[in-house]
Amino acid sequence: DNPRVWCQLARVHRDAGEVREAADCYRRCRRADPCVVEGMDVFASLLYEHFPDAGESVVMPSDDADGGGGVRGFGGFGVLSHGFGFGTNGPSAELNVLVNDLLENSPARAESWSAAALYWESRGDAEKALTHAARASDIDDQHVTAHVTEGYLSLKCKRADAAVHAFKRALQLAPTTRTYAGLVAAYLTLGRVKEATATAKACARAAPNASASHALLGDVEAYCARHGG
Repeated sequence: DNPRVWCQLARVHRDAGEVREAADCYRRCRRADPCVVEGMDVFASLLYEHFPDAGESVVMPSDDADGGGGVRGFGGFGVLSHGFGFGTNGPSAELNVLVNDLLENSPARAESWSAAALYWESRGDAEKALTHAARASDIDDQHVTAHVTEGYLSLKCKRADAAVHAFKRALQLAPTTRTYAGLVAAYLTLGRVKEATATAKACARAAPNASASHALLGDVEAYCARHGG
């Protein structure tokens, strides 16, 4: 078994939305090489978002729910309720084992601290989680997942300015719909509608076939309707 091959297959499944298949590939990767680090923070995010200890799928808030931020869905932002469900999952024994292994075997890698951030957020300690995410991005400024995780945790801790900085850096490295969504959420939290609109439009241009990218514009419009923007 080649761990690199399993890791690559896991990415393919994850990009296709095949969560269970992706998680199984990451597990096979770890069985082939228990010390593997590459992609393990992505595996951690799958465990965090989709595999609670109760064995049930995470139920995301509906797009009609008002999360308190003035827009649809989790945390007040509709698109953000899909794919990064902060607060929707409890501690995971498998995630705990993964994080312990990563920190013991590879404490100098960003993936280890990014995964640890998700573990502590799942335990309800967002501040400690944010500290771990910041350490991950400090260790490797080129690691996109670390910046994305730091951005979402900054929003969770009501530090929208820090979230803007983290998501902007992630966009510089690798523009994705999720990263655009995070930046839009941060701008709307700060009431910076013009920047949020420009970012949502940029996402729609970058990913014209992705429904989530166009939904970002809907989030901005909903915010304006509620706040008179």
